[in-house]
Amino acid sequence: MRSGVLSGRGKLHWQPDALAGYTLSLEATVLGIKALSQGSRGALGAQGLVPEQFVDARRGRDAKTVQFDQPAGQIRFSGGAPARAWQARAQDRLSWMLQLSAVAAANPALMQPGAEAVELFVIGARGDADLWVFQVVELADVGLADGRVAAAVHLRRLPREGHSTQVDVWLDPARHHLPVRMRLVDSDGDAPFELRLEGYAQP
Repeated sequence: MRSGVLSGRGKLHWQPDALAGYTLSLEATVLGIKALSQGSRGALGAQGLVPEQFVDARRGRDAKTVQFDQPAGQIRFSGGAPARAWQARAQDRLSWMLQLSAVAAANPALMQPGAEAVELFVIGARGDADLWVFQVVELADVGLADGRVAAAVHLRRLPREGHSTQVDVWLDPARHHLPVRMRLVDSDGDAPFELRLEGYAQP
């Protein structure tokens, strides 16, 4: 894990279950200090991940929670941001990566350069919400600590008017299109945040 000039370790834990739904967590530490902890849980539906709760805790900031309340038709935020209308296929700021994997598994033809763009509506813990439109940039090898990923699918979020988060993600077809690298630059001026796979364990 790298954030600006700081580097550390991150652990992404993905636990899908067709009946019980999914749990997803990301924890990152720098110099042995927890810098970031995110968690997403929800259901698995015909269209992929259906988030029900997202928690975002960062060092020096209060933890924030997002509730995706489909029965009430609302998305609610603990930080005081006004509630939004619930939207089908909405993802949180962690689940979107695995949703891309689900899209790739369901329709591998979309993971080729020149293919139709993939659209995700992404919700942040501070009440932000935006359409993220991903296009395949290329199929390219990615060097990792445990070897080289051949023909990883590099997707990039297409730019939109005004300030928006810059996102690049690389999916590995040999690992069920799970992400092996991700780079995110927020529009609020935070340092670039990058994850690169160091090891992979399958239950």
